[in-house]
Amino acid sequence: MDYFIYGTQLKMYHIVGIICMLLAGSCISLSNLFEGSDDYADPVDPLPIYVPVLFSCLLPVIFSCFGMFTKYVFSVKKIAPDDFTFAYFLIFKGSVFVLSPIYFMNNDIDWSLYILGFFGSMLDVSGCYFVNAAVATGNPVGPIFALCDSQWLFVTLLVAIVAGIIPHWMQLIGLCFGGVGALILSLTEHF
Repeated sequence: MDYFIYGTQLKMYHIVGIICMLLAGSCISLSNLFEGSDDYADPVDPLPIYVPVLFSCLLPVIFSCFGMFTKYVFSVKKIAPDDFTFAYFLIFKGSVFVLSPIYFMNNDIDWSLYILGFFGSMLDVSGCYFVNAAVATGNPVGPIFALCDSQWLFVTLLVAIVAGIIPHWMQLIGLCFGGVGALILSLTEHF
């Protein structure tokens, strides 16, 4: 999308990195299709197979559209990254804050989760600001988002360690592809 909309020059490592990231998302999303995945399945009824397939196809397009919108905001509209970041977080988090008394009229507050959520939100705002500042530089969006979106590789690995399970072989292959793709896109662009 960056190539077609903004004319960003694609290099071979961009294409290889993108292919690795797509393979990673596909392997992780579609790991329940293969035999042996039932050993680690959630005891809840699984989703119909079209749901992970649909999401593995649609989410890259949705995230890419958001990346192009973000680049448009910074390159064409000339809005500062801090203004953009804090404006959309203020609107979203402010709306949740205004509506939260309705929820807490019927539900108790778990203060430990509330404090954990507060610090998580602070990290979320900080991370989004740095991503937006990186996009505002005008560099290709792909390597920036590859490095940022590689967080799901870390989360998948962390959940497996915390749960004490070995991920399905497709998920392990996906982790490898994702790590290689993120490194190819981000480090090659950096150097």
